[in-house]
Amino acid sequence: MDVTSPAERWRGLGEAYQVDTRITVLSQEEATIVPDGVLFRKGDDWSVFLVIAGRAELRPVSLMRRSGRLAAVSSGLAVGDRVIVYPSDRVVAGASVAIR
Repeated sequence: MDVTSPAERWRGLGEAYQVDTRITVLSQEEATIVPDGVLFRKGDDWSVFLVIAGRAELRPVSLMRRSGRLAAVSSGLAVGDRVIVYPSDRVVAGASVAIR
């Protein structure tokens, strides 16, 4: 970021003046957002494990965007779906799981 106005307009700001900003790179109404830790690759596709009736269910998903912390899902999940975060290699489709 750089100040582009004439120096006489900002000279009085002082040493170490700080500007806090928020930059929006994506805005999507009613997006389904999940933690990045629920996602894993199954072949070339992204997938998650849902918890349905105490069992793990493999579900392919399509993504709009990932940030490294969160992901916006465009298809494959609905609001309120319960997903497994950081599933270990012991989680497979049909495995018995408990919510903690």
